[in-house]
Amino acid sequence: MPSPVPRFSLRRLMLLIAVFGVGLAIRPTGYPWLALLIPLAWIVAPLRNRTVISLSILLLIFCALAEIMFGEPVNLAIYLPIAIVFSRAIGLKRPIVQNRDRLAALISVNLVILALYVLPWTSRKPFLRDLYSIKPGMTASEVRQIMARYIEETPTSPTNLLMFRHNTTDARFNADIGRITIQDGKVVGVDFLPD
Repeated sequence: MPSPVPRFSLRRLMLLIAVFGVGLAIRPTGYPWLALLIPLAWIVAPLRNRTVISLSILLLIFCALAEIMFGEPVNLAIYLPIAIVFSRAIGLKRPIVQNRDRLAALISVNLVILALYVLPWTSRKPFLRDLYSIKPGMTASEVRQIMARYIEETPTSPTNLLMFRHNTTDARFNADIGRITIQDGKVVGVDFLPD
């Protein structure tokens, strides 16, 4: 029998607003719609457990393929809703300590999510983390300090650019470029040009 849809309450509304704030805080620049995934996950999670768990696992497999096979880092704004949905579907229906299988599944899936997010599966992931840690207003010397372990390219024109590559040997990533725009000695823009 499917689990009932929870009633709407002021408490649930306040939780959704708080969860939406978390979504806004961790969303990547330029993707405001990703902040909606976390409240959506919070709403969907109490619905039919088997369906929700199956969809969570399929989405997790898709994220793993993107990270490991294709070298495309998946943002925390994607992983967090998967963890919320799976955890709510597995754990909140009964006291979890009474069922060791559910506890093992919950811990396993969340460890897989943590490993997929944290581990650098390709050289692109740490490069992007370093590149996106560069903020407007930084100086060129601060940028060079952050990007010191990468190859600095010399742009032909314009001269207000700093360009970095992270890999010259792997054919999947040998043309990845991090482009930083400098104006009046300060960073005004950061772009990633994928291979």
